[in-house]
Amino acid sequence: MVYRILSMDGGNGMNTATLLQGLETILGSDTGMKGYLDDVGLFAGTSDGGLNALYLAMNESPTASLANIQSFWSGVNKAMFINAISPASVVLGLAGVSALSSSAALEQYFISFFGSTTTLGDLKQKVLIVSFQLDNEDPLHQRWTPKFFKNFGPPGENDSDLLLVDVALRTTAFPILRPIFQAVSQTGSGYVDGAVVANQPSMCALAHTFKVLDSELGRRTTPDDVMLLSLGTGANPVGAPTYLSPKMDDGFANWGYFQWLTNPQSPLTLVNLILQSNDLTVDYQCGCILRERYHRVNPDAEHDLIPDDEATQIQLKAGATWIREIGWQEPTAPPPAPAPKPAPSPTPKPASATSHPRSTKHK
Repeated sequence: MVYRILSMDGGNGMNTATLLQGLETILGSDTGMKGYLDDVGLFAGTSDGGLNALYLAMNESPTASLANIQSFWSGVNKAMFINAISPASVVLGLAGVSALSSSAALEQYFISFFGSTTTLGDLKQKVLIVSFQLDNEDPLHQRWTPKFFKNFGPPGENDSDLLLVDVALRTTAFPILRPIFQAVSQTGSGYVDGAVVANQPSMCALAHTFKVLDSELGRRTTPDDVMLLSLGTGANPVGAPTYLSPKMDDGFANWGYFQWLTNPQSPLTLVNLILQSNDLTVDYQCGCILRERYHRVNPDAEHDLIPDDEATQIQLKAGATWIREIGWQEPTAPPPAPAPKPAPSPTPKPASATSHPRSTKHK
């Protein structure tokens, strides 16, 4: 058995949707193969990548769901950026006393799309969604902690009873941009975007898969038991430069919070640095562990969108080649051969008028 993991970063979820469709388009010419997403054993995601994971996991055929994924993201983006921001929230946000936008419209969209009672256990596929819990509510060891929402594993160690709406809002509650989210029931501790712990969730998914497979296989899981495809949302996701060249004085650049956080020409540079350094570190770790059984697709972004240019197509074609050569796709079972038709029974010849039946008497 080989376990196939699809990991999707936080960032611009529409970009990842574009990459998912681009890979399927290139692979669509392969005859005798089902869609590559239908071979996935675990959909893992952080923030917008978590939304993509939930969307794909709702369907018996994740490949078929690609036809409507752009429509899903049009609704998400409208709720995020058009209906969620008011002049009052912007003023209060810039003053630093509230989040820049409300999540009320996003909550209503998720309820309308996922359903108000749908749980992780109702999903058709396995998922692992990254978030960060601000209070574990343990009176003896109270602390914040990473949270990995999942609908598989031993009873008592999964989150199958949690609402999809709650998980979706918890993994996308990016600090400063959107409010801390608790739950639709307004109970429990608060959560923020999983990007603060693992914007690139590949290593989280890999580690948990090893843990679960150990018990399922009855032996130590090895890299040969896993394949991992990682999709980014485009290098340079926040918009700040992907490099820094500060002016040095005696070998030092004496930066304060203005340069790191509030410079209008490069806002949130520190946040961008932390997110991208996490992505690069996890990419290095997964490559070292899985070697050729790990592949990442993450083209450069321009103005927060992945362009349909030659450089992007090169990465997509490389990803499709990896999928083919690593054996990710399993051939579809050929239809059963029709049962052979029974041979017609020979028609008996009528007896001739001059013929005599052989005597049965003993001579």
